[in-house]
Amino acid sequence: MHFILRTRTDRIGTELLSILFQFYYCYINKYYVQYDFTKFKYTNSIFVKCILQIIDKHNINLLNTNNMLINNNNNNNIITDNINIPGPGNTDMCYGMGKIVQIIKSDMLSFFKKNFYEDIKDFYNSNSNYHIPFDVENSIVIHLRLDDQWWEEDYDGKMCSGHYIKLINNNENCYFTNGPNKKFNKQNPLSSDKIKIQLDLLKEKFPDSKVIIITSPLTKIPDLTFKYDMLIQNEDYNHDLYLLSKSKKIILSRSNFALVSLIFGEQTHVHMPLWGHFACAGFGTKYDKYKFNYFF
Repeated sequence: MHFILRTRTDRIGTELLSILFQFYYCYINKYYVQYDFTKFKYTNSIFVKCILQIIDKHNINLLNTNNMLINNNNNNNIITDNINIPGPGNTDMCYGMGKIVQIIKSDMLSFFKKNFYEDIKDFYNSNSNYHIPFDVENSIVIHLRLDDQWWEEDYDGKMCSGHYIKLINNNENCYFTNGPNKKFNKQNPLSSDKIKIQLDLLKEKFPDSKVIIITSPLTKIPDLTFKYDMLIQNEDYNHDLYLLSKSKKIILSRSNFALVSLIFGEQTHVHMPLWGHFACAGFGTKYDKYKFNYFF
């Protein structure tokens, strides 16, 4: 049986998370993953290439193990898609991630590290020729989520993360919601004061570390309540994602882009703001195996 992989029109962070929860669904159920490479938005990205390499290996293993013959023109071979349901941006990401976390009984990151990371590690490192302009061992990297959300106000992430943590822990469906007044479960920028609290915690442990900010070049940096040593605003989003993945000490933003950097990296100190999508990926739930330094 084969599963038709659905792509999205979102940015690369959300696209990668969407591909992953669909692939996990196929991996667990031993479904062949059918996809159309021409429909992918980020075909030149090393990150997409890594994930597709894993999917291709999965498909080859199924063919070899089960002597499968895949006929993509036979609709009788297509399984009913129970992981994608309608929602914002084509499908409901909260539902898909929350459902797969309940199925695999693990946060999405831990599942990837356990089953797939070693398969792409060498390929990723040997095919990513980006310059790193800071000392990864002696730097604290902060991702600022601005760009198309720069004007939005900060909010209390406990509202939406708590909502989804409860649903996942009770084995209930995680349908998308913005909550009261539609002000929650969005990728709004974190307040400078909130980031500073996390930075101060890291500086206590690593007082000599340089502070590096990585953010989009499309918006002006707001006034910040903390000092930093370097500002990086690359035109190439792949370069920024690579730098985040190579960081050791990192403060994430409310951004799927920042989250997927953990998939490709080996960070040692992660400070993560919990909000709806991160909770749906399993963080803060009973299936959370990492238990990072969470804040809201």
